[in-house]
Amino acid sequence: MITAFVILNYNSANLTIRLAKMVEKYSAIDYVVLVDNCSTDNSYEELKKIKSKKINIYETDRNGGYSFGNNYGAKVCKNLGVDIMFIANPDVVVKEEDINTLLGAFENSDYSLLTGLQYEIDGSLGQPPIQVRYSYMDDLKDCFIIGRKIFASNHGKNVDTGLSIQDMNMFRGSFFGVRLDDFVSVEGFDEEFFLYCEERVLSKRFEERHKKIGIVPDARYDHMHSVSISKAYKQRYSRMKLLYDSRYLYNVKYNKIGIGKRLLMLFAMKLSLFEYFIFDGVM
Repeated sequence: MITAFVILNYNSANLTIRLAKMVEKYSAIDYVVLVDNCSTDNSYEELKKIKSKKINIYETDRNGGYSFGNNYGAKVCKNLGVDIMFIANPDVVVKEEDINTLLGAFENSDYSLLTGLQYEIDGSLGQPPIQVRYSYMDDLKDCFIIGRKIFASNHGKNVDTGLSIQDMNMFRGSFFGVRLDDFVSVEGFDEEFFLYCEERVLSKRFEERHKKIGIVPDARYDHMHSVSISKAYKQRYSRMKLLYDSRYLYNVKYNKIGIGKRLLMLFAMKLSLFEYFIFDGVM
């Protein structure tokens, strides 16, 4: 079983190099694939300094976002004959023992995509432990303060530590492993999505093709949550606008909502963005 570890970089060379050099030492990983998503700083030049027999460096011709960049990495992996591809954000830490646990789960199951439990930088378990794919109504409620506090907080499920693998319909895109053939068979990520909701799309595509995704409670990783995104988009308003744009596109394209629901969602998102606009001190 040939494995690769893909890290997509955008103006985060220090974080990417730290993770790449860590994973390079893991005997279970055959290739480390670094994809610079057309950074605006000197990231690509810095990444080239650590090129080795195991670490491969590539640069895209444009910044097409998370989906575009990771699809590019998947094409590289396909050419390398990879069976299992891991994808991780630069701000992730994952130990070799957890990589091995996930690989063992792949060998002993028919799951297409597997991940472990996410822990935060303070050592706490990410909440919710298992995310559930949002519906149209979930996204609508999440536009309002009362909705975020009452309806949408901790939207998900608890993990059952008695299971070797627990089924789920949604995964976190910060770190996961996937059978490359299955990833290619569902056409990977949807490149219309620049940032956010990529996990929804891929999990939806797997579900439609009757391919399973799961979480392995015995595996874990640590995530310095949204460090790389916050660096690129410093204002919360900018991040929320990208999120809402992706949520709207997902609901139109994959939930196939009608004109009434579209108008209601656009109105709710505009009100919500106005709040963030005020809170960011832009006005």
